[in-house]
Amino acid sequence: MMRSIRWYLLGCVFAAAMIVIWFTTRMKMIDPPETIWKLHRMEFFNGDSARAAVNDLHGSYLVPKNNFVANYVSPDGCARLYISFYDNNAAASREMERMAGIVQSGFIPDYSRFRRIEMEKIPIVVVQGMRKFHYIFTYRNGLYWFDIDAPVAQSTMREFVRYLRKQ
Repeated sequence: MMRSIRWYLLGCVFAAAMIVIWFTTRMKMIDPPETIWKLHRMEFFNGDSARAAVNDLHGSYLVPKNNFVANYVSPDGCARLYISFYDNNAAASREMERMAGIVQSGFIPDYSRFRRIEMEKIPIVVVQGMRKFHYIFTYRNGLYWFDIDAPVAQSTMREFVRYLRKQ
C-alpha cells in the first residue's frame, strides 16, 4: 500500500513538472498592438503573405512558419513591424545575430550608424537607413525588425518595448 502511494505521488510530481515545462517553453506569440504611441495599425497580415515578406527581409527562405507583419501610420510618420516566432529564444537570437552581422558588415550600403542599445533590459541593434531607424531584437521566442520613420522612431520604439514587457 505504502509503495503504491509513493509511485502515485511520484507520478503526480512528474506529470506536474511536465506541465510546468510545457507551459514555460511553449511558443509565445504576441499580437502587434492596434496603436503604438501616435501610430495606428492600418494593415496586419500573417500566414503565407507574412512569411513571404519576412523571407524578403531576411534574405533567405529559412524563416519559421509563424510570422506577422503590421503597417502603422500617423500624420507624423509610418512604420512596419516584422515578427518571426521561433521554437525558442536561442534560435531567434542566432538569427538576429546573423542579420546584425550582415547589416554591420556594410553588405547593405543603405544602412549606417550600427549600434547596440538597451531598452527596458532588452538588447537592441539599431541602424539608420532610408530615412528610418531599424530596430532588430528578440523578445521571448520572437525576432522583431521594426522600421520606423525617424521623426517618430524613438517614442514609438519605447512604447512598443513597454507593450511587450506587459505581455
